[in-house]
Amino acid sequence: MEAYTIQAYQKDAQDELASWMRFSNKDVNSKRDGLTPAGMGIKGIGGFVVRNFMKPEDSKKESFVKSGVEKTQQQVENCGGWIIISTDREDASEWINTGRIYERMNIQCRSLNLGFIR
Repeated sequence: MEAYTIQAYQKDAQDELASWMRFSNKDVNSKRDGLTPAGMGIKGIGGFVVRNFMKPEDSKKESFVKSGVEKTQQQVENCGGWIIISTDREDASEWINTGRIYERMNIQCRSLNLGFIR
């Protein structure tokens, strides 16, 4: 979250993001790359507004950046993740060590009140 917020407020990152925004149907069809409203999950009335009234430069405005930070915060607070613990060796000592790593991660997650499902 911290890294996203720092990046969201950096001018060079905002300029790069704006260069990849394809808000209008015309840009979507002519450039056939970049970030589109549909690709960002902006649908319905919001999608109509974005496609017809916003320009890529609008992505650098404080309100747009702040909205992106808020949405990212919501996603971070309400999502799950995966931890894959594996070994490429097929012997008992390595399996035991892999189990120890799993148990350590489980205890650490529990101490942070993070659910841990195997």
